[in-house]
Amino acid sequence: MSVRRAMIELPRARWDRLLQADEGRWCEFVCEALEEAHPHSPLFARDEEDPARRVLDWTDRARANGMRTDDEVYGFIAVMHSAAPNFDQHPVLRARLDDARLDPSARWESLFDVSDHGLDVAWREVEAPRYGSLRDWRVERCASAREAFATSGDDPRFVALWETITRRWRR
Repeated sequence: MSVRRAMIELPRARWDRLLQADEGRWCEFVCEALEEAHPHSPLFARDEEDPARRVLDWTDRARANGMRTDDEVYGFIAVMHSAAPNFDQHPVLRARLDDARLDPSARWESLFDVSDHGLDVAWREVEAPRYGSLRDWRVERCASAREAFATSGDDPRFVALWETITRRWRR
């Protein structure tokens, strides 16, 4: 048997979601990566009762925004930490994330177009200290999807996201 035949061939889509396929491994990966890159993440706060559950909340939020691959989902979570937990609610960024003319990967990439002045202004607003709050990290404490997601709270994807997250924390 040749080595070539013995190799496992996975479709590209399976490779792109390899870590997410195992929820436990995915949560462990995200926790370790955040501990290294963002050691002051709310994930490591004294009152955080279940870091893995919190990672799943953030993962589901990334997916509600169209992120699918491991690098897109983790990238979304990393941006939540480096910019603001609710960066996806800024109207300019929201418009990019909802641009139906582009596939989800292209939407994600479009957020980082350095030649777009309006986008640069939006990122500066998002990165301002007053933009996000503790509530934005813990949307299960909000009374409704509209309260949890200022710009997209009426969007069925975010209503379903809020319902999933609040159910997860009622356990």
